Amino acid sequence: MTEFNPLWSGEVNITHNNDSILVHFGDDTLGINPTSNGYSLTPDWNDRHFTLAFSEESVLYHLTREDKGEKRGSEGNIPLESFIAEIYLAVRSIAPLYPVEELDIDEIGVVDFEEMEDYLLDQNVISRTETGLTVDADKKKKLEIAYEESEKVREELLDRILTPLSADRIKDSGENIFVLPDEDYRPLILFLFPDGYIGVTRPATLFNSLDNMTVSRTFDLLIQTMFA
Repeated sequence: MTEFNPLWSGEVNITHNNDSILVHFGDDTLGINPTSNGYSLTPDWNDRHFTLAFSEESVLYHLTREDKGEKRGSEGNIPLESFIAEIYLAVRSIAPLYPVEELDIDEIGVVDFEEMEDYLLDQNVISRTETGLTVDADKKKKLEIAYEESEKVREELLDRILTPLSADRIKDSGENIFVLPDEDYRPLILFLFPDGYIGVTRPATLFNSLDNMTVSRTFDLLIQTMFA
């Protein structure tokens, strides 16, 4: 059995070369190259390769097992609509719902992802290179600890990346996901449902729900495979 080295802390970069994608692990490179029947994974640190038979439309969402002409697996190349539906299913399972009109707030925030990137650049957590963006693992960990322990750090981050929006404009804003800092500047995430209700949850609670959904699907697939 081969495992990833948990102590490896080098940089990972992704580049394009014609129709190929190159993933750089420090000085090593894994090539993802198109073939007549899928994609070939070719590392430069040995002479082995592995061919995956994916269609050109696939985004490598997961691996699909094929037995006796029948495909087995999960959803496959999941459409965007299905992915969004799963997010909202997770939110609905954990978050209390409130009519938008009954929210007792004056202002809410919309995340500006360009400002988020600039903030991480300013903190030297990420940097731009010729091959794209790289992440400094040590600085990332330090920022995570500072964010968790310091209200000032949380306030600085949220004040910078959130664009204020009047609460009475939520429905016609064109946005579906909003952020509301609590009294300790810890974010609440608000999801706007099509029927005008808002689901409110914490990031960690949502991630745990999504993780549980994934585990449940994996268990169902295992049972189906055992009794097929």
